[in-house]
Amino acid sequence: KRVMPVSPTPLNFTSEGQILAYWRSLCVRREATPSQNLDLTYSLGDGWQYLVTLASPADSEALCVLGEDFVRSHSSMYRGEYDADHAEWCSYLGLYAELDLRRQVHAANASMNQSHSHHVSTAAFCCHSGCTLKVEYRRETKGRARTPTRGARAAAVGAASVVPSAPVEELGPASPTEPRRVLPSEGVASDANQVVGYVHFTMEEAPGSGVKRASKRLKRKRGECTGEYTKVSHIVVTRAHWRRGLGKLMLTAVMHRVLMTEPSYAREFFLTVIDRNAVAVRLYERLGFEVVGKHISYVGNDCRQPVMWYQMSVERCEGGKVDTDEDVSTAVGSSGGSSVGSIASSITR
Repeated sequence: KRVMPVSPTPLNFTSEGQILAYWRSLCVRREATPSQNLDLTYSLGDGWQYLVTLASPADSEALCVLGEDFVRSHSSMYRGEYDADHAEWCSYLGLYAELDLRRQVHAANASMNQSHSHHVSTAAFCCHSGCTLKVEYRRETKGRARTPTRGARAAAVGAASVVPSAPVEELGPASPTEPRRVLPSEGVASDANQVVGYVHFTMEEAPGSGVKRASKRLKRKRGECTGEYTKVSHIVVTRAHWRRGLGKLMLTAVMHRVLMTEPSYAREFFLTVIDRNAVAVRLYERLGFEVVGKHISYVGNDCRQPVMWYQMSVERCEGGKVDTDEDVSTAVGSSGGSSVGSIASSITR
């Protein structure tokens, strides 16, 4: 087991440009500089920040609510076309429709991952339940936070910064066509920390892999690929925090955590996304993901309700392949409103 000492100061970003630059630096295959902290923060410059860290059992209720947003963001893409109910969509997307059961799963998963947070083992994250990182919106803590270093800081020079305190344009649930102006603090508690998003991932072995881990270590020393990869199964952000770079932030946090704990699993990242979710597809493409396959599955096992999924992946490589364009459309979730502007990926189908 690899022991990762924890530092009180996570890696901190102050703009979406810095987040993107750090993601690009992680996508370049080179020896990673070990980090003492696996968490990431994004400071907004107004006394508030986002923290991406392991979910705790106490977060199970908030994760359940976000799960409802996740399901609705998918089902709303087929509103008026398919007659599948909410429970069928939950089952299709790999979530319990019964909220009590879902809470139990979240709590058990979080408890297991927290118990391994200092002694990271492959088995802890490769199990069926996987790992969940939450995004917490909170007051900035006192003390000096570390900023991206070396290549990430150099790459961020000149990158366009997003002014978080400016109004944000998004589509409101009351109107699918008219944009509304939303201030970052609208609908947000003034004091309490809030869980406003999460990403769930697993570290996977290559299909049909029967290679012993000792043999894999030898292959890695020779620079050979052993087939492990990381699969992102759920990523969601509550509507009030859309279009603030949280999609990039969460994926960067996953890459950072995996690379610092089990780097062989960071060679490739894989996810699936509904073909109708154009905003999500554009985001993933800008981060270097490419469509490697397509697959059709059926909601409720009804052949009259097909869903086309893009299978997308990005591989860490020499020089990277990430688009340098800035993206600010990183909103996931729905409260029964339009799915335009939402970002959501789901389990492999």
